Amino acid sequence: WPIAYHGTKFDFSMMIALSGLRAFRGWHGRGSGVVLSPSIKYCSHPRYAAPVKLDLSKSRQKEWTSEFINEFKRYDGKWIQCAFMCRVKPGSYTKHGESMGLGSNG
Repeated sequence: WPIAYHGTKFDFSMMIALSGLRAFRGWHGRGSGVVLSPSIKYCSHPRYAAPVKLDLSKSRQKEWTSEFINEFKRYDGKWIQCAFMCRVKPGSYTKHGESMGLGSNG
């Protein structure tokens, strides 16, 4: 089962975490499916995984434990991105070229 990655906007990450990656239709005329890449570098491109600056001053989670707060403080003010690492069932996917028009430089 090879590893592949799915970069996404932070706004979508909770929905994906709770309900899983869902197939969608008509992406670049390729039918329905989930877009994955074997490259974390490729799927972390801002087109897919838009960077977000973590700002804890805007947090509304007042009931977080000190353990969580201390963990998040390490990243306060830093730029973060979201990507899911997935295992892909052999034979359940088709390979396509890259999607950003970068050719072999991607």
